[in-house]
Amino acid sequence: MTHHINSSGQGNLGQLSLNTLLPERPAIVGEFSPAYEAYRQVTVADLAPVTQYEYIQALQLVDLNWSILQLKASAHAELSHSTEEELHNLLKKKVRQDAEHALDLEYDAFIEAGGDEDDFENDIDRQQIERDASAIVEGLKSQDPAVREAATAEAISL
Repeated sequence: MTHHINSSGQGNLGQLSLNTLLPERPAIVGEFSPAYEAYRQVTVADLAPVTQYEYIQALQLVDLNWSILQLKASAHAELSHSTEEELHNLLKKKVRQDAEHALDLEYDAFIEAGGDEDDFENDIDRQQIERDASAIVEGLKSQDPAVREAATAEAISL
Protein backbone atom coordinates (compact mmCIF):
# COMPACT_ATOMS: atom_id res chain seq x y z
CA MET A 1 0.00 0.00 0.00
CA THR A 2 1.35 3.37 -0.94
CA HIS A 3 1.38 6.17 1.61
CA HIS A 4 1.14 9.72 0.43
CA ILE A 5 3.64 11.94 2.17
CA ASN A 6 2.96 15.62 2.45
CA SER A 7 6.29 17.04 1.35
CA SER A 8 5.40 20.48 2.65
CA GLY A 9 5.80 19.13 6.22
CA GLN A 10 9.36 17.93 5.68
CA GLY A 11 12.53 19.87 6.12
CA ASN A 12 12.78 23.32 7.63
CA LEU A 13 10.06 24.24 10.09
CA GLY A 14 10.15 27.82 8.90
CA GLN A 15 9.37 30.58 11.35
CA LEU A 16 7.95 28.24 13.97
CA SER A 17 9.58 28.60 17.35
CA LEU A 18 10.56 25.51 19.28
CA ASN A 19 8.46 26.84 22.17
CA THR A 20 5.33 26.62 20.01
CA LEU A 21 6.05 22.96 19.23
CA LEU A 22 6.80 21.81 22.77
CA PRO A 23 4.31 22.00 25.62
CA GLU A 24 5.19 24.40 28.41
CA ARG A 25 6.65 22.66 31.43
CA PRO A 26 7.83 23.83 34.83
CA ALA A 27 11.52 24.58 35.15
CA ILE A 28 13.74 21.93 36.68
CA VAL A 29 15.75 22.93 39.73
CA GLY A 30 19.25 23.74 38.53
CA GLU A 31 18.19 23.80 34.90
CA PHE A 32 19.37 27.32 34.30
CA SER A 33 22.69 26.82 36.01
CA PRO A 34 25.96 26.85 34.07
CA ALA A 35 26.15 23.09 34.65
CA TYR A 36 22.87 22.54 32.81
CA GLU A 37 23.94 24.74 29.93
CA ALA A 38 27.27 22.93 29.61
CA TYR A 39 25.50 19.55 29.82
CA ARG A 40 22.97 20.64 27.17
CA GLN A 41 25.67 21.88 24.79
CA VAL A 42 27.80 18.75 25.09
CA THR A 43 24.86 16.38 24.76
CA VAL A 44 23.37 18.17 21.76
CA ALA A 45 26.81 18.25 20.13
CA ASP A 46 27.23 14.51 20.75
CA LEU A 47 23.82 13.76 19.25
CA ALA A 48 24.61 16.01 16.28
CA PRO A 49 21.03 16.67 15.16
CA VAL A 50 20.72 17.49 11.47
CA THR A 51 17.07 18.44 11.18
CA GLN A 52 15.00 20.62 13.48
CA TYR A 53 13.00 17.57 14.51
CA GLU A 54 16.19 15.82 15.57
CA TYR A 55 17.16 18.99 17.45
CA ILE A 56 13.83 18.93 19.32
CA GLN A 57 14.39 15.26 20.15
CA ALA A 58 17.91 16.04 21.34
CA LEU A 59 16.59 18.79 23.64
CA GLN A 60 14.00 16.41 25.02
CA LEU A 61 16.71 13.83 25.71
CA VAL A 62 18.77 16.50 27.46
CA ASP A 63 15.77 17.45 29.61
CA LEU A 64 14.93 13.85 30.46
CA ASN A 65 18.50 12.94 31.35
CA TRP A 66 18.98 16.15 33.34
CA SER A 67 15.74 15.47 35.24
CA ILE A 68 16.92 11.95 36.07
CA LEU A 69 20.29 13.23 37.26
CA GLN A 70 18.66 15.98 39.36
CA LEU A 71 16.10 13.63 40.89
CA LYS A 72 18.80 11.12 41.81
CA ALA A 73 20.93 13.83 43.39
CA SER A 74 17.91 15.31 45.15
CA ALA A 75 16.73 11.93 46.44
CA HIS A 76 20.22 11.14 47.70
CA ALA A 77 20.51 14.51 49.42
CA GLU A 78 17.03 14.20 50.94
CA LEU A 79 17.72 10.68 52.17
CA SER A 80 21.03 11.77 53.61
CA HIS A 81 19.47 14.81 55.29
CA SER A 82 16.54 12.81 56.68
CA THR A 83 18.82 10.07 57.94
CA GLU A 84 21.16 12.60 59.53
CA GLU A 85 18.26 14.40 61.19
CA GLU A 86 16.75 11.17 62.52
CA LEU A 87 20.11 10.00 63.84
CA HIS A 88 20.71 13.38 65.51
CA ASN A 89 17.29 13.20 67.20
CA LEU A 90 17.89 9.65 68.42
CA LEU A 91 21.34 10.51 69.77
CA LYS A 92 20.02 13.64 71.47
CA LYS A 93 17.22 11.64 73.09
CA LYS A 94 19.66 9.00 74.35
CA VAL A 95 22.18 11.55 75.66
CA ARG A 96 19.33 13.36 77.45
CA GLN A 97 18.10 10.08 78.98
CA ASP A 98 21.64 9.30 80.18
CA ALA A 99 21.93 12.79 81.68
CA GLU A 100 18.57 12.40 83.45
CA HIS A 101 19.61 8.99 84.79
CA ALA A 102 22.90 10.42 86.09
CA LEU A 103 20.97 13.29 87.68
CA ASP A 104 18.60 10.81 89.36
CA LEU A 105 21.57 8.89 90.80
CA GLU A 106 23.11 12.17 91.98
CA TYR A 107 19.80 13.17 93.58
CA ASP A 108 19.47 9.82 95.37
CA ALA A 109 23.02 10.12 96.72
CA PHE A 110 22.31 13.71 97.83
CA ILE A 111 19.16 12.66 99.72
CA GLU A 112 20.90 9.64 101.30
CA ALA A 113 23.67 11.95 102.49
CA GLY A 114 21.02 13.94 104.41
CA GLY A 115 20.42 16.69 101.89
CA ASP A 116 17.12 18.47 101.56
CA GLU A 117 15.34 17.99 98.23
CA ASP A 118 14.70 21.74 97.98
CA ASP A 119 18.45 22.35 98.10
CA PHE A 120 19.23 19.96 95.24
CA GLU A 121 20.04 21.70 91.98
CA ASN A 122 18.15 19.92 89.23
CA ASP A 123 20.23 21.09 86.34
CA ILE A 124 20.52 19.37 82.97
CA ASP A 125 22.48 21.33 80.39
CA ARG A 126 20.28 20.99 77.32
CA GLN A 127 22.72 22.98 75.20
CA GLN A 128 25.48 20.52 76.09
CA ILE A 129 23.21 17.64 75.11
CA GLU A 130 22.62 19.33 71.73
CA ARG A 131 26.37 19.91 71.29
CA ASP A 132 27.17 16.30 72.18
CA ALA A 133 24.65 14.87 69.71
CA SER A 134 25.79 17.28 66.99
CA ALA A 135 29.44 16.41 67.62
CA ILE A 136 28.73 12.71 67.13
CA VAL A 137 26.82 13.34 63.89
CA GLU A 138 29.60 15.60 62.58
CA GLY A 139 32.14 12.95 63.53
CA LEU A 140 30.18 10.37 61.54
CA LYS A 141 30.52 12.62 58.47
CA SER A 142 34.21 13.38 59.00
CA GLN A 143 36.74 12.79 56.25
CA ASP A 144 39.21 11.60 58.90
CA PRO A 145 38.78 7.82 59.33
CA ALA A 146 39.89 7.91 62.98
CA VAL A 147 37.33 10.60 63.87
CA ARG A 148 34.63 8.73 61.94
CA GLU A 149 35.52 5.46 63.66
CA ALA A 150 35.43 7.07 67.12
CA ALA A 151 32.07 8.70 66.39
CA THR A 152 30.70 5.40 65.08
CA ALA A 153 31.82 3.60 68.23
CA GLU A 154 30.25 6.29 70.41
CA ALA A 155 26.97 6.21 68.48
CA ILE A 156 26.83 2.41 68.70
CA SER A 157 27.59 2.49 72.43
CA LEU A 158 24.66 4.85 72.96
